[in-house]
This record gives sequence, C-alpha cells and structure tokens, in this order.
Amino acid sequence: HPLALISNFDWRPQWEEEVVGAARSLKASGAQLADKLASLEKALGISLGVVSLPKLAAMAECGQVLLDAYRQQASFALEPDATDRLDALEEAVTQLKAYIDTQAKLSCTYEPLAWQKLDAAVLGQAWAEANDTWWPKSWFAKRKVVKQMREGGAQGDPDPTNDIPVLKQLRETGGHIDRLDGVLKGLREWDSYNSDPSAMAALKALGSRARVAVGKLADDAESLATLRGKIRTLLYDANDLLAPDAPVGRTINDFKAAFEAFSANKEKFEALIGASLDGRLPEGVAALESLGVQCQEIIDHHIALRDWCAWVRRRSEALDFQLGPLVEAIENGSVPAFQVEEVFEAAYCSWWSSAVIGEDEVLRTFSSPEHEATIENFRELDTRFSDLTAKYIAANLAGEIPHQETTKKKSSWGVLAHELQKKMRHKPVREMMETIPDVITTLAPCLMMSPLSIAQFLSAGQAQFDVVIFDEASQITVWDAVGSLARGKQVIVAGDPKQMPPTNFFGRSDDDPDGDIDGEGDLESILDELIGASIPQRVLNLHYRSRRESLIAFSNSRYYDSSLITFPAPVHPDKGVSLVKPEGFYARGKARHNQGEAKAIVAEIVRRLTSDDPAVRSQSIGVVTFNTEQQSLIEDLLDKARAEDPGIEWAFSEDELEPVFVKNLETVQGDERDVILFSITYGPDEAGHVTMNFGPLNRTGGERRLNVAMTRARSEMVVFSTMPPERIDLARTQARAVADLKHFLEYAERGASALGAAVHGSMGDFESPFEVAVARGLQEKGWTVHPQIGVSAYRIDMGIVHPDKPGIYLAGIECDGAMYHSSAYARERDKIRQGVLEGLGWTLFRVWSTDWWTNKHKALEELDVMLKARLAASE
Repeated sequence: HPLALISNFDWRPQWEEEVVGAARSLKASGAQLADKLASLEKALGISLGVVSLPKLAAMAECGQVLLDAYRQQASFALEPDATDRLDALEEAVTQLKAYIDTQAKLSCTYEPLAWQKLDAAVLGQAWAEANDTWWPKSWFAKRKVVKQMREGGAQGDPDPTNDIPVLKQLRETGGHIDRLDGVLKGLREWDSYNSDPSAMAALKALGSRARVAVGKLADDAESLATLRGKIRTLLYDANDLLAPDAPVGRTINDFKAAFEAFSANKEKFEALIGASLDGRLPEGVAALESLGVQCQEIIDHHIALRDWCAWVRRRSEALDFQLGPLVEAIENGSVPAFQVEEVFEAAYCSWWSSAVIGEDEVLRTFSSPEHEATIENFRELDTRFSDLTAKYIAANLAGEIPHQETTKKKSSWGVLAHELQKKMRHKPVREMMETIPDVITTLAPCLMMSPLSIAQFLSAGQAQFDVVIFDEASQITVWDAVGSLARGKQVIVAGDPKQMPPTNFFGRSDDDPDGDIDGEGDLESILDELIGASIPQRVLNLHYRSRRESLIAFSNSRYYDSSLITFPAPVHPDKGVSLVKPEGFYARGKARHNQGEAKAIVAEIVRRLTSDDPAVRSQSIGVVTFNTEQQSLIEDLLDKARAEDPGIEWAFSEDELEPVFVKNLETVQGDERDVILFSITYGPDEAGHVTMNFGPLNRTGGERRLNVAMTRARSEMVVFSTMPPERIDLARTQARAVADLKHFLEYAERGASALGAAVHGSMGDFESPFEVAVARGLQEKGWTVHPQIGVSAYRIDMGIVHPDKPGIYLAGIECDGAMYHSSAYARERDKIRQGVLEGLGWTLFRVWSTDWWTNKHKALEELDVMLKARLAASE
C-alpha cells in the first residue's frame, strides 16, 4: 500500500500537511545523501552494492574513523594478524599501567631496568636469612644485601623489605611486556617498557573502530577482504588524503554533513508517522531509492491519509487483541475483505475447539467405536427390557388367577367357572360385570369398548378404572363421552383436531342429492371441548405412517404448519402422490357418481393384483371416494371384476390382514393401506359444466375430511380425477376445503413445486461448516452428495446418490450436529428414529465431529470405505 509506512492513526489536517512536508524534505535529503555517497565510494575506490539504512550509518561511522586516523597508524587493524595485535594492545595497556604503578612503589630511584640485573629471588632469600640470624652477624648480612642492591642499580638507600617484592613484581610484569614486544614491534607508538599506556589505548580503540566499521560495510567474505585492502592502502600509503582539506577528507565531511541532515529529517518523519523506518523498507533495493519512492507515494496519495489512519486504528486494536496473523493475512492479500469475518470465525472456532477438547475430559477421551458400541448395546438392552417388561406384566397377571382345583363354588371365580360350564341361559354381560367385577378386571385389566358398549355393559356403580383412554376422540361427541369419562380416575384423550369430527352428513334427505342444503352440520367432539377447556396437552408430532414424505407433505404444510416430524425415504425425487386423468364425467342428479374414475380405479386394482412383480402384488390397497354413490359404483364394478377373474379373490378375503376396502370420506378415518386410490368423483358433467359444489367439502370443516382422505396411504397415493385443477374457480366459492382440493390436485400433478420452497425436499443448504467439510471431502472422493434430505423439521444431513441408480440414495450421512441432538432422549435419537429410517430402507453412517477434528483424513477414508462396501453389497 502506498501509505504502508504510516502507523500513526491520529489524523488531523495539520498533521497531514506536516507529513507531506516531512516526506518532501526526507526525499530531497535522501537524494543529496545518495549523491554524496556515490562521491565517497569513488574517492575511496570501493563499491558498497545495495546500501541499506544500517549500511548508511556504518558508512558514516567508517568516515569518522578515517578522519580520526589522519596521521595515525591504524592500518594494522585491517591486517590479517590484526586480531592478535588488538588483543596484545589491550593486554599491553594493562601491563604497562601495572609496570608504572609497581615502579612507583620502590623506596628509592633505580637505574632503568635494574630489576633485570637484580635477582629478587636470591636477594629475598638472603634478606630472610639475615633477619633470622643472631646479632651482630645479622647486621653484617643485611649490609651485604643493601650493598648488592646498590651495585645492581639502586641510587640512594634502598629498603630491602619494601623493594625486594617490588623488584620481583617488576621482573614478572617485564616478562609479560617482553612477550608482547614480539607482537607489537613495528607499531609507531610502541617502545616496549617505555610505551605510553594512553597512546596504546587510543591506538587500540582506533584500530578496533576501524576494523568494526569496515566489517559493517561488507556483505560477504569476498567483499570484506576487498574493503579491508582498499581502506588499509588508504590508511597506510595515502594517509595524507585524510586531512580535512584533502580530497578524501573533504568528501568524507560532505558525506557526514549530508548524513546528519538526512538523519534529522528521518527522525522528524518517523515521529510524524509513528514508526521507525528501520526494517520497514524492502530488502534488496537501495534504501535511499526505496525511501524516495515511498515518500513520493505519500505525497501523491496524501488525500487518502484519513482513510488509511482509520485502517491503522482498527489494525492497532486488532493487534492489541492478539490478531496479528489475521492482520498480516489481510495486508498481504491472502484474505479478501469480504471474507474477513468468516476467516476470523473459522480461526476462532478452530482455537476454541482445540481449547474445549483439551480441557473437557469427555471430548478428549471420546472414542467413536466405543460410543457406537454403547449405542448398539443400549438398543439391545432397551429391546430386551421392553420384552421382559411385557412378560413380567403377563406373569404378574397370570399369578393372580387362582388354580381351578382350589376355587370355591360361591366365590367370584367359582361363579365364573360355573358360567363357563353352562351350555345355555348364561347371565348377561352387565350382570356378570356387577356380580364379579374383580374377576373380570383381573382376567382383562385392559378393556376395549366403545362409549355405547360402556353404557350398555357397565353399571353406574361399577368401580372406577385407573385410566380411561379415548382414541380417535375427534369423532366422539361430548354426550357419548361423558359416561366414559365418569368411569376413570384419570383420562387420556387422544385425537387429531384436524381430522374428522362427529357428523351425520350422509343422513341427508332425498331433496338434497348434491348436499347443497346446509342442514345439521358437524358436531362438537370431546376433543374440541377439552382443548377449549385448556386441559394440559402434549403434542405427538412424530409421523410414522407415511413411508414417503410426499404422502404427508401437503397436509403437514396446509394443516399442521409443518410441525409434523416426518422421515424421508431413500428415493429421489420422492413422488409418492400422482394424478391420473381418466376419460369421464360427473353424473349430477340422483346418480352422483363418475363412471370414468370408477372404471379406471377398478382397472388399476386388477392391474396391481395381477402384476408379475411380487412387490406390487403384495401391497395392500384401499379406495377412498367422496360420496356413497361412487363407493357403491366401485364396489359393483369390483364384484364384476372378481367374478370375471377369481384369481384376485384372495385380496378381498377377510382372512387377509389388510383386504382391499372401498370407503367414503365419512368412514375411512382410522384405516390405512400401502396404496390408496382416491376418487375425486366431482367434476365436469356430461355437458362440460362444472359447479363449485363438492359435497362435504363445501361445508364448514370440510378440510378436515379432505385431510383424512389424503393421509391414509403408507407408500403411494394415486388420485383419479376427471377434473383438472384449473377448472376449480376459487372466485365462485369461499370454502377453504375446495381451495385445498384445488391445490392438492396441483400438488398431485406437479409435485412438491406446487407447495413452494418449504417442502421442496433436498433444496436446503448445509447447516454447519462441519457438514460442508464432510460433503466436500466426499465429493472429492467422487460421490454425489445432496444436503438436508427431507421436508420437515427432521432431515438427514446428507444423502449419497447411488452411482448406478440416480433415483435412490445409496446411504445417508448423519453428522453429530444440531439435527442429531434435536432429540433430547437417547431412546428417540438412537433407537426409535434410527429404527424408523432403517425400516424405510435407509443405511445410515455417522461422522463424529471429534474424529473429524482430530484426524480428518482417517475419518474421511473410513467413511469412503463404508460407502464402497455398501455399494458392493447393493449390487
């Protein structure tokens, strides 16, 4: 960025002007310094290559050293043995100072180098012996030692006690100086014992400066050798050129002046931009050239300084929050601006996940094989527990029945035994219930009875049941239910307020053949009454009947606000509902039937029952009609077909678990079949005229009847209608059920697109980045992946399309995300839901997020292997 050098974020107009001015000054001083540097390089006969800011400072330092080396012997510092000489100089300073200090300790003046003539060790031994002997011998011995010291160079009266140790120290120090003399001989200022320590220290300092300064200018060994040779020649052979008024001296001074001006401008510029230039300029480019370009960029783009300062402010805040890597990625272009938030979230989640997994023992020690084994063990135990519970209850009840041989004749059990032995004149059921109620409830603790049977067989004084359960309560009137309610201590009322209410619709008069007269309508049910009374409710929203979601999708969308949880089938696309348009018309008047639809339905039944495909032939069939006349017509045609082909008679036998039935809207509730054939019946008459009268649908609550008819199929529904949906004119009727019929016919004709995006099925996107990652990994392996399979609140995270059969899914993939955890109970999550999906034909594989996080490659490979094994098994 042209303003990248600027780190100050406190923008002001005055500051902007100062920055631009400082940039101009720095650019100008930099250009002048570059000229002076070129002149200096030429004067010294050297080439510095690419000059950085540190090298500029080193050149200034080297220039000062050269000026200081005028008339000084500094060339030795650039010789091959310079290191030894510099070390020797440092030691020489120490030894010379010690030598001078030691000489000062002598008690009198000695001849120069007297310590070389006098053997301090011998003198010391003689002096010690003299002090230890007896007097006067000791006096003569001491005079002898003093005489020897005078003869050796002492000028005056020496003090042997003081001078002998000093002479010994001088001999030792002199030995060190003699050793250094071999290294330092040849230096102008060196004169062995007579050398000036200060001069030696100055020479050492100058030599060290020269060696270091030249070393800073070199980039490698070759350039270092070249530079040392050039500078050494200048210092030794052309030292006069370093004079202040000499050519090289003047050039150095000009460079120093330019460098000082540049440094002052640089310091001012750095204070304004809030950053040091050192380390901020690109490598491999001359610093002065690069800095000139940068200064010109700032001058040219100063209008953007305000925006840049705003970025720097945010950048500083991000750095304070330890977001340096993100800032760096944004600045170098690795992260586009529009992805900053997503990248940050991903990085934060990565960090957070690592922290959580590391701190949480459950996550850290999670093992998917162990967990899946636990789930499988739970399913097995739950099944065994359910079976054992049923057997336990049966055994408990059986244990309460007394043995026949121990039964007393006058006891309740005896009365029952007596009645069982009688051939005729049995007591009425009501009387038996009154006489031996305890026996009846022991033998049959659960009694299934209609409200009418309860009133007929149970007296008012009958002991209360623990629980009374109403099923299909939406069809039970309040007055029918009251008697049953009074029989229990608790009551559970189960029903669907969106389905059939109590009615007497078909009990109309002959004067109302089409149901036009709004006579006595639907009645209030016990379910409606209790809902209105705000009795505590529980919604059972799991839907198991439909083996294809398309069968329940319309009702779920229209009547249940998409609140039913349904389970998708492993097929794509899911077309469980279809529309057949036979030729025919609706016979208005007394006939009130549709011959075309009836014949088409009977033909379809015969086709299915005589199919070569056992799967088609084994499906149970039911027929639903809009009125009794159409029901009767189809039954008559079926009777004729059965007479013509006795081979289909088995499907109508009462011995069959689910024989073929033909029922109308009012009587079909509670029934279900694999395949439902739905006859709309109403439509254009023989003249092509369509009335907006659809019998029960025109009445209040007609949509509840339609809902019942649409939800009877388990696997497939075929709708037969001689009336296309566009012939239903909603402008001519206000009945909701008629509008719903029109839309249902559109749904049967066009599929889920008629309902809108809410029930399109696999049209959603992935719900988490985890799912996206898994899907991408599988797609890279060559699998076709569809996200979010299903149309209700529950969806399978991913469906893997069968590569050889695009219409079905090879398997489903569940990630342990929100959908997996949407069930609060393990039984529903890991057994019931799993069992329903497997019953629909799904093969499910799970991907655990902890496995994916810790070893994505392994988790993906294992999933790929399982899918390939599933594919091989399906062939």
